[in-house]
Amino acid sequence: MPTWVKLVEEAMKNLGGSASLSQLYEETKKVAKKKDSEKLGRNKNIEAKVRQVVQLSGLFCQKEKGSGVWSLKEG
Repeated sequence: MPTWVKLVEEAMKNLGGSASLSQLYEETKKVAKKKDSEKLGRNKNIEAKVRQVVQLSGLFCQKEKGSGVWSLKEG
């Protein structure tokens, strides 16, 4: 069972490495449905979980502060 960090990371990669939160919400739902529908069903507040992951995991950064666009950190 993949973690939320892995699901969001895969979603961001599917979106080319950079996306708005709204794009990332939708793609993460698609990835979660394909990979682990049980996890998707257990968490009714997916948007909050995606925000938590991008803000706290250390894998993502905002393209420009306040832009609402996030990307995978390089390196």
